[in-house]
Amino acid sequence: MKTRFIIRSLVFFILIFSLGISAFAQGNHAIFYLYRPKKISIGPSLIKIYFKDRLVGSFESGSRMKYKMYSEGDLTISLHKVAMGNTISTNNKLSLEVKNGKEYYIRLNFTQMQLVDAAEGKPEFNEATEYRTDLVQQEEDINIPILT
Repeated sequence: MKTRFIIRSLVFFILIFSLGISAFAQGNHAIFYLYRPKKISIGPSLIKIYFKDRLVGSFESGSRMKYKMYSEGDLTISLHKVAMGNTISTNNKLSLEVKNGKEYYIRLNFTQMQLVDAAEGKPEFNEATEYRTDLVQQEEDINIPILT
């Protein structure tokens, strides 16, 4: 009888504790969905995306990334083209305030990036026929935050 009580108590405690951790984990970061649907392109087609001044990914036509970010605050995202091995800065930038618990969908092409709402971005991001490569998943290093 005592053993059952102890086992039930332990199971209850573990269940409550794991639910608490799970709830905390869902709200302590923002998620960026960056995607570049495949298109026929002439010439150089690689672009690089920077959060603040930190490179987060390189995108060819037909690639996508899910990026988990733990820091919050004002963020500038910039697009850079790669031509003949040289990275060329562009004036294409997005500025937004990052908040934990939010999702951001960013559609990319060789000349621009566009922040789109989830109703439009989620189905585009999840459309498997639009991508040549597997989904890349990365996350911010909490020891070296992008935003301070």
